[in-house]
Amino acid sequence: SDMLGSKPRELDSETAKTIVTNWYNAMGRFDIGGIFGPLDENVEFLIGSEKYRPVIPYLGAWHGRDAFGEGSKARNDTSQITGFKLRDVVAQGKHAAAWIYSKSTCLATGKECELEIVQWIELNDEGKITKVTAIFDPIPELQAFTPDNFIAWFAN
Repeated sequence: SDMLGSKPRELDSETAKTIVTNWYNAMGRFDIGGIFGPLDENVEFLIGSEKYRPVIPYLGAWHGRDAFGEGSKARNDTSQITGFKLRDVVAQGKHAAAWIYSKSTCLATGKECELEIVQWIELNDEGKITKVTAIFDPIPELQAFTPDNFIAWFAN
């Protein structure tokens, strides 16, 4: 027979929601410890499509906490976040969905973009974030990263 307490406790929805909400709030404050602390060492980030990485260097797949750091550095080196709002978080068991508003300026072109993003987040029983999949329309960001003269040339 199983001894009491021998089975690991599954992460409950309320705890998952709190972890994810705190993680996004840490992003809004640029709190590095609060951003990296909840991530599993082997976390997987899927942020848009790899095919856009030649234009926007932080899009695509990032595997592991260190790679997420590289992706974050690429974002900070190429764009400035000027607006961020966590609109809502819902959680069920070890899964959560977050609705985020983001506003940023591409440093190379000076053009702004606003995005509405949904992120699907998976957590393990220890409450660490193991996977984040960002779902958003990439066109506003692609336009911000594309010089106007390129668009004019491309249209001809």
